[in-house]
Amino acid sequence: MATPPKTSPASDRARHRPNKKEQGAATREKLLRATVEVIRVNGFAATSTTMIVEQLGVTRGALNHHFADKEELILAVGKLLLDDGIAQLGAGINAEAPVGEKLARYADSVLRLYLSGDMLVWIDILMTARRDRTSMRRMRDFFNEMDARSYDIWMRLFARDCPDKARLVAARDVLFNFAAGMAINRIFVKHDGYWRDLLAFLEQMLLDGLDRPAPTDWPRDRGWVDQFPSSRPC
Repeated sequence: MATPPKTSPASDRARHRPNKKEQGAATREKLLRATVEVIRVNGFAATSTTMIVEQLGVTRGALNHHFADKEELILAVGKLLLDDGIAQLGAGINAEAPVGEKLARYADSVLRLYLSGDMLVWIDILMTARRDRTSMRRMRDFFNEMDARSYDIWMRLFARDCPDKARLVAARDVLFNFAAGMAINRIFVKHDGYWRDLLAFLEQMLLDGLDRPAPTDWPRDRGWVDQFPSSRPC
């Protein structure tokens, strides 16, 4: 029997030519990524569609083909950043692993998300869009979706470790509030003691419970830091 001829990856790619739908999807994503970069450099309020088309080197007609107006474009950017952010949370974590190991990896993914440039772009968009009630409502929907999807990931990883659902949800709120505070007050990121104490606190909270309410407002209220004796603000 004759041996079939070998093919190279290059020839395989050459045989598969993207159809119009695939080309359109690729162009759409390039437009969205270019928009993110323009906002990152110039700020959302100063970003114009002219800047975006110049960044990508396309015509305004190409932009209008994919997005009816700037609001539709920005909402699509929000969806893109949402999907990117959720993909980071809990990626590759084994639900059967010890609680401490899972907490450390999940918390690290949360902090990376909050410290990412994409999250700062999203916050910039949100703070500017709040002037328009319709845009604000639609963008709030993205945050609600992100919260629901991140909640599902958290429950998948830790529900078997903590049967008390209220305590499980409270622990998640502590983590997200803490990470948001660290992102807003970037000076605290260098204090690894805070992070270690937080993980120990959450592990105790999940496995043993606590006889006091979960602190959810650090670092807005620095009094909460007193619960972590190994670290103090400088």
